[in-house]
Amino acid sequence: MRIVHVVADLDRAKGGPVTAILGLTRAQAAAGHGVRIATTDVGWRGEEAGVVVELFHSWDRAWRFSPAFSRGIAGALAHADVVHLHGLWDFPIVAAANAARRAGKPYVVTLHGMLNALTQPRRPWRKRGYLALAGDSILRDARLLHFTTESEKANARACGFAGESFVCPFGTELPALREAGGDPVVLFVGRLHPQKQLQLLIAAFAAASLDVPSARLVIAGLGDDDYARGLRAIAQAAGAGRITFAGGLDAAGLGDAYAQCALLVLPSVEESLGLAALEAMAAGRPVIVTRGVGLAQDIAAAAAGRVVDSDAVSLAAAIVDLLEHPDERRRMGANGRALVESRYAWDRVVRILDAQYESLAAARVATP
Repeated sequence: MRIVHVVADLDRAKGGPVTAILGLTRAQAAAGHGVRIATTDVGWRGEEAGVVVELFHSWDRAWRFSPAFSRGIAGALAHADVVHLHGLWDFPIVAAANAARRAGKPYVVTLHGMLNALTQPRRPWRKRGYLALAGDSILRDARLLHFTTESEKANARACGFAGESFVCPFGTELPALREAGGDPVVLFVGRLHPQKQLQLLIAAFAAASLDVPSARLVIAGLGDDDYARGLRAIAQAAGAGRITFAGGLDAAGLGDAYAQCALLVLPSVEESLGLAALEAMAAGRPVIVTRGVGLAQDIAAAAAGRVVDSDAVSLAAAIVDLLEHPDERRRMGANGRALVESRYAWDRVVRILDAQYESLAAARVATP
């Protein structure tokens, strides 16, 4: 099957969505599909993507406005059996949806949490205006909407969107298991963004380190420079000197970070899935997440970590509890690895998506 994925950019500073898209396209290519990505050059670092990447120059970093994309996307889609759009708010998604309609190509939209009810209050007039002008028609004309969890689907429906849809998680690789050594490391991986509640994590770690003074906190990720400076100031004011801001890590560095940590914390207000938690579980590490993380129910059901309220006291207590009980950490880590193997391995994800794509292709053939 020939699949074209469209995304606004492949800037890894954006965190989980870009990692998920690259992982998915590699897995589809490994399964024998013809896969390419059409995107803009915003944030592109020239790294090996594992599939064909067709880059178009963007005039800006916000909306990724690109006349070159408008001119070239029809050619990129010409031989596609299925077009898979990732996102909603960006110019390349509008241009690709229009091109797919004109060419009679069925398209799927993965929303990556963009319609979650909790995110709607942010700049609501802009989002509602965009939905009225372009977004509603993109969603209406999509053959399928793809959600990564049932909670993401429910949140989108709460916003008034109820088109044909399916639920399929993104997956992750299953690395060789390694033992951590040295002082216990509490790890965060993701964008440095207010939604991640890193100020809460810093406060919780400062409290937890009073009970476990050997612990270190490593914050791995990129974000707005001013926001990152503010977080460093918060860490310094908290008196927690054992906090490291590691910046953005490449794939090898990220693998080492998971292998060297005792546990991962993802204290987000909301995550459609929570890819960092998935990757940590794949590495055999327990995770602590807040209730807004899409994986929270699976983590609790599998006893793969702790699900806590979004307050520093609850978060600190969970950190201390796991750091002081290494046998419990190992048991939860094994449970998390088993969960990923059974539900989130890429080969399983590709099979689910294949069935959905094939239903679109069959419907297209049946349409007179």
